[in-house]
Amino acid sequence: MPATATIPAVQMNCPKQGTAEARALNGRPNSTGSGKVQNIHAVVACADFAANRRAEAVLERVSRRFAGRGRLTCSPWSFALLAVSVWRRQAAAEAAAADVIVIAAHGEADFSEVIKDWVSLWVSQKEDRPKALVCALDWSQGATRGLSQIVSQLKQVARLGNMDFFSNREDKEMRRC
Repeated sequence: MPATATIPAVQMNCPKQGTAEARALNGRPNSTGSGKVQNIHAVVACADFAANRRAEAVLERVSRRFAGRGRLTCSPWSFALLAVSVWRRQAAAEAAAADVIVIAAHGEADFSEVIKDWVSLWVSQKEDRPKALVCALDWSQGATRGLSQIVSQLKQVARLGNMDFFSNREDKEMRRC
């Protein structure tokens, strides 16, 4: 059963202590046998509750992939909070230091100048180390042209920031682009 980390206007389910999922992420030595724990911090920006669900699915995949090698933590942010400059700067600082950034939205309308400004802020502050940008979009509503533009823009951000880029594209499966 997932625990809930809450900030205004968004909830994000993260592994609850004591569950098998949490134990798998709870700092056991990684598979290399080095004994080194690899903690993963994700920053998630979501348009709304439905987009939040797609982001949760992404984090579940990340937690399964890194099971036994570290602990997954997440900082959730709603697009509404990012509209407030003080929160946008805080979220940008967290994203700049994160290992994984997940952006979950429905379509072109969600990518306002505020969201673009937030992306620009964290790209300019990004630490020089491996990082992944994940785009989790809602392809079910048929607005593929607008969504394709978002994917293209975020792919360019990832390239400029030297990040791996993943997108769910039309087939809804997460793929490295």
